[in-house]
Amino acid sequence: MSQRNGAVHAFGGLKTTAVGSMSAPGWLSHLRANAAHESSIGPADLAEAARDATRLAVLDQEAAGLDEIGSGEVYIPGGFLGQYFDALGIPLQPVERRLGPFGYDQMPKRRLTEAFSPETTLGAVQTWTAARSFASRPVKATVAGPITLAMPLEVASGYPSRSAAVLSLADLVNRELKALVQAGATHVQIDEPTMARDQDPGLAVEAAQRALAGIDVAVSIHICFGDNQGRPFAWRRYDPLVRELVKIPAEEWVLEFANREMAEAELWSSWLDQAGRHLFLAAGVIDVKSSYIETADDVAWRVETLLRHVPAEDLSLTTDCGFSQTPRWQALRKLSALVEGVRKAAAGVL
Repeated sequence: MSQRNGAVHAFGGLKTTAVGSMSAPGWLSHLRANAAHESSIGPADLAEAARDATRLAVLDQEAAGLDEIGSGEVYIPGGFLGQYFDALGIPLQPVERRLGPFGYDQMPKRRLTEAFSPETTLGAVQTWTAARSFASRPVKATVAGPITLAMPLEVASGYPSRSAAVLSLADLVNRELKALVQAGATHVQIDEPTMARDQDPGLAVEAAQRALAGIDVAVSIHICFGDNQGRPFAWRRYDPLVRELVKIPAEEWVLEFANREMAEAELWSSWLDQAGRHLFLAAGVIDVKSSYIETADDVAWRVETLLRHVPAEDLSLTTDCGFSQTPRWQALRKLSALVEGVRKAAAGVL
């Protein structure tokens, strides 16, 4: 248990928790895709749809039985990163390769031509506040980390280098996190999947330290290996990252295991040795990159595998990544399997 600002946040104890995003309902995607050229869809209609979709994301997670839910990240359009850059007003650049199978070279770039304004916000407070208004359970607040926010940026002007832009984004994330805490969030998480493939892990650590400075609530960091259209973008091993990861002031690591057939679970004790401090683990036991629908027995086996190496009081269970790339009907079934499987494994432990 972690006591922060008069509120209790529970890590571990085989709690089930969300990573962040939920699948957007089809009607929301349709409205947003057609709003630009349909006079029948107005801004107020889109705002109402976003609130309705957020309510649905909250209810889906609560109905599945998650102990701690996420905001769903459907309130602001644009997807995991797009929502932030739309908020920042940084325009899309034309994609050079548009034909053939999807690859990460088809992801749109954003051209940065001026420094970020100190008044800039990312919209995370609005998203979290909307989710909390519908929720009866704790809602984790999530924000993309600075190195991940920098992933699609082409720094044309405004900063002398990419590193300078990254550190400016870290300050922006720090302000956003502090605003979330002021709004009432007792558990915040930065998402840094890009750290797994960034060529400068030292910069990623410095940026994360800067982003989390002065954040006196429960803090998690989520690192995965990418999930655009179900495809990873990095070598899927955490061990090479641990030497840098331990320098980031987070109490809980949120890591993917299901998609990697539980690889590296046996390394947890050695990672704690490198950290030199106590850490909690939120382990992914649902593979969001696969259309296979896990059974409760599948999940229970994954949990039991983790319990050979991680004490139950230090372990939470989640999905490998968010559900933004997963059809909603699959996401709902996978969430149910998560909760049922964890309960099955917990019956023999707690």
